[in-house]
Amino acid sequence: MTWISIGKVAKLFGVTSQSIRDWRKQGKLEAIRTFGGHRRYNLREIEKKLGIEDKDRKTVLYSRVSAHDQKEDLVRQKQELINYSEKQKITNVIQISEIGSGLNYKKRGLKKLLNLILLGSVKQLCLIKTD
Repeated sequence: MTWISIGKVAKLFGVTSQSIRDWRKQGKLEAIRTFGGHRRYNLREIEKKLGIEDKDRKTVLYSRVSAHDQKEDLVRQKQELINYSEKQKITNVIQISEIGSGLNYKKRGLKKLLNLILLGSVKQLCLIKTD
């Protein structure tokens, strides 16, 4: 079970944190309290209220190489991931690929992937391990 903060819930609904507190008092949402006294909301419950179902979640095919001279490797990785997803009959797929060093965490594709994961939009992640 995944629990998210009041701020994330408010962002998902497009309202203020105070609105979420009011909805909880009105019984529209349920929350638990952490040991520190912070409210946490069940992500699945929030998604149901927003009309987001598991079938709406995406499978992300993520591929990356570290240098421009490895573009052929990137093309090969992308094709292997596509072949895998087709063989497994995986639908609702997003491809993210990029060129960038593993030492740099400011990669656009990586940020997109992390945001999708944090929003709960990812059902599964497929990538290729390279040596």
